Amino acid sequence: MKRPIDLEQAAEGEMFGALAVRRNGKHHSPGKFKSGRSPAQERALRELLCSLLEFAKEAGAAHRPVRVGNVSLKLSEQGSEEILSVHKTITA
Repeated sequence: MKRPIDLEQAAEGEMFGALAVRRNGKHHSPGKFKSGRSPAQERALRELLCSLLEFAKEAGAAHRPVRVGNVSLKLSEQGSEEILSVHKTITA
């Protein structure tokens, strides 16, 4: 008898595996992943960036910069594009 799959645990494992950095070894084929990321990494990064953009919208970054620690987010629109500017304060 098979055990039921814990979907929450599987999703966490997929995200962890998707964000893991690929190692470029001797057997790396240059045309397979042009960006250096796997399709799962691309999907995870796209979802992460979309959630960051949604957070910036909800926090009011379109009207004023939103500070999160030493990072500042500013949202602007240019035609049909939304542009999210991320600035990090450098501490010496």
